[in-house]
Amino acid sequence: MKIRGRATNHVKNRRMPVGRYIYALEDMSEIAKERALAGVKEAVDNALVTGRKAKRVQFSYEQTRDQTSKARGRSVELDQQIDAIIVAIRNVVRDRIIGIDGDPIEEAAQLILKTVYPRGARAITHLSFEAQLATMTVMIEHFRNDLAEAVTLTGVDREVSLMEELVEEFRTELRVSEKPGVTYDELKEAISELHEHTALVRAVCVAAYPSLDQAATEARESLLAPLVDQENRVAEAQRRQRRVLDVDPSTGEEIDDDHEPVSDVVIDVEDREPSPAANDPVVDEA
Repeated sequence: MKIRGRATNHVKNRRMPVGRYIYALEDMSEIAKERALAGVKEAVDNALVTGRKAKRVQFSYEQTRDQTSKARGRSVELDQQIDAIIVAIRNVVRDRIIGIDGDPIEEAAQLILKTVYPRGARAITHLSFEAQLATMTVMIEHFRNDLAEAVTLTGVDREVSLMEELVEEFRTELRVSEKPGVTYDELKEAISELHEHTALVRAVCVAAYPSLDQAATEARESLLAPLVDQENRVAEAQRRQRRVLDVDPSTGEEIDDDHEPVSDVVIDVEDREPSPAANDPVVDEA
């Protein structure tokens, strides 16, 4: 996300999991209230609104990621099975051609190859999921209509029926994987907005005590302490090459998820993107 006039161009914050921002900002809001620092509290509360929004986006993204992963995983499995059938039908039909002119089985085989395999099986199995689904739908229409007799003559009725069943399952799985949800770009935008607001908070806190005397320094440091503490914890985990855990924003207790947490993805949200699952068929055309 391109943000005009980035606060982080001038104030450097360490990127953290969302819960750590919120936990630190909650403490800072209380400190600002106790000290009657109206400007600081306004900046902190604005950041908290952004943080809670980011937390909701993160939760929705986690659900979207889990649902899409499961759906796409099943799609990959079905795609590989269908690829195997597409190649098998082509191989059986091709083997029916033995060079006898006028033979009805050979003519049927030639018709199937010409109609549905004009560029071979690989041209079908190496398409994207959506393009392959469209192509297979047309193939099945041919098999069930103008090629119905040729299918029977060449003896691939069983394979065509199985292909038809799997293609319908594949179609259903793709619909599930296309279920609308929160995108990675939306998550990045929410986290970046929170990061920028927190940078503004830091700037306002420093400006609240514009002096280098001991009293001002101590007041400034204690006001920023909750944020600095969370940043130090993140830095220590990174230094030790440990996974950076998020915290419960209400208690500050670390949350150790069983699966890869979103926090691992978003700390370097500007620099990294998750790799999409690849459509990589395992069936090679002979």
